[in-house]
Amino acid sequence: MDKKKLDYYYDLLNSTIVCYQNTLTGLIPSSQSSSHAWVRDNVYASLSIWGLSLAYRKLPDVDEDRSRGYELEKCVVKLMRGILVCYMMQAEKVEAMKIYQDPLHSLHAKFDANTCKTVVSDEQWGHLQIDAVSLYLLTLAQMTASGLRIIWTSEEVAFVQNLVFYIADAYRIPDYGIWERGDKTNHGLPELNTSSVGMAKNSHVLRTSTHVAFQKMFTRQLFADVTGQIIRGMAKKVKAAKGVAAVTKIKEIPLETDLAKVVNCCCINYRVGEQPIPLKPDKDYPEWLWSLRTERRPPPLDQLDKNSYAYWRRIRRENMRRWNRLAALDGWHRKDHRSLEDLPTRFYGDWNIAAKDWCEKQKLEPMVSKERLQR
Repeated sequence: MDKKKLDYYYDLLNSTIVCYQNTLTGLIPSSQSSSHAWVRDNVYASLSIWGLSLAYRKLPDVDEDRSRGYELEKCVVKLMRGILVCYMMQAEKVEAMKIYQDPLHSLHAKFDANTCKTVVSDEQWGHLQIDAVSLYLLTLAQMTASGLRIIWTSEEVAFVQNLVFYIADAYRIPDYGIWERGDKTNHGLPELNTSSVGMAKNSHVLRTSTHVAFQKMFTRQLFADVTGQIIRGMAKKVKAAKGVAAVTKIKEIPLETDLAKVVNCCCINYRVGEQPIPLKPDKDYPEWLWSLRTERRPPPLDQLDKNSYAYWRRIRRENMRRWNRLAALDGWHRKDHRSLEDLPTRFYGDWNIAAKDWCEKQKLEPMVSKERLQR
């Protein structure tokens, strides 16, 4: 390994990232004129510092190199613990999110780099970004497995366990995604994002990484107070989330791309040097290629046939967006999906709407009684 290259990267890292790290909290602000620190950006910065510290471990036993590697490792620990402190200051939101699953109860996506406090209210920003919390947990597990001592007390272990529960229901919780904008209509409504579901369903996040990393942490006795604790993954919810993994293949073409689609991109027929690019005339292309609908505005609901599949698909989407519930998709994963306590307000899918429409036309009362549903 070339030591000169490592020294070059060390100077580059100090001049671009480490020099802006807060000495008290360990967080890195987004710019010099703003103190806002995004969780996702800080995790990316910690990965770059951590990678260089691992490279310094491979060098011979030289005091200067060992000191640089030790310094970089402590910068990573300070940064990751700064994010952990920000999250632990909102521990009540984690408990509320596990019960109500309301976007207003989500962990904030950015904090003050000087005080670790919130910078905007719950309503002023799309804070529900499950992929950011999943990325932090995955990075935390990998860094812990490499030997970094980031978690110190049993209270922090319990809180990390709650973070695992926090992201376990990502397959049925609409969030604002990696772009913090919600759905593609720019109305500020959350939606299911494949990047969030893909990060949360990852077995390294929900089961393997946290379990193995903390097992190694306890067996190495990095701290004696929490020996015997075990980070448990949500095995059943991992299985449920894997059923939603196929959505990455059928996701509609968005206005922009994200990490869920970048991995599927490839460059073909690119130009090399001054090589001319042959262009085919339009008649050589199939006719159906010019009939593709590229606009993002669907036809109005009243223009669709009520007996068509597209009509009932639009009805189902509008009801899911209106109630912000996925009871029809999540019915078999929750034991209370046949409860009659909130029957008037619960949405059961297309059959319920069709039955009500038929009853209104016939001017009859619904013939399905509660006693029959209970049977």
